[in-house]
Amino acid sequence: MNHNSLHQTPVKTSNGIAFMVLVFTLIASWGCQSTTPLKEKISTSSQSNKIENTESLTYKENSSKIVETSSTSKKDENIEDSNKSNTPKPALDHEAVVNKYGVKIESLRLTAGGYLIDFRYRIIDPDKANFLLNKSNKPLLTDPISKFKATVPVPAKVGALRSSGKLIKDRVYFMLFANPAQYLKAGQKVTIEFGEMKVENVLLLGGKIKS
Repeated sequence: MNHNSLHQTPVKTSNGIAFMVLVFTLIASWGCQSTTPLKEKISTSSQSNKIENTESLTYKENSSKIVETSSTSKKDENIEDSNKSNTPKPALDHEAVVNKYGVKIESLRLTAGGYLIDFRYRIIDPDKANFLLNKSNKPLLTDPISKFKATVPVPAKVGALRSSGKLIKDRVYFMLFANPAQYLKAGQKVTIEFGEMKVENVLLLGGKIKS
């Protein structure tokens, strides 16, 4: 038996064990290195999620505040509009109309089942009311809220449904305005325009006309 071969076997065995220890050491070190970035990624991801959640909550809170502010402003606008519509309009100043236009408004009433509006006026000063004789002046009755405009009908056979001729002091004259579909109702206040005359807040009444 060769004594040299017997002495070489333990050396190979010890070298193999040392090699295996080295391999396991390297594997362990690689495992630690690969685990560390993963932990860092998980930590970074959780922090990013927290930031996103915080930003999302902040955005939702700001959005809700904006919606609340918008709804509050709309409510305030609606209240203002309601107050404006409920504000009583001033009464017609008959004396001012007489002094300015020489005309006294006697009545404004629905007639013909509500399809016509009968406007009666008295001539106080024929000179001031001379503009009423100008045929180019077209009478107009307007609802200031809806902007509905009523005019004097002009049938082919009888002409304009309004008084004509010489103006006589203290005489009552008339003109009829069309009210299609009974649009204007008793109790509304309207504006009457005729040439240079413009009279606001004229109350529309119902019922029979007193002669």
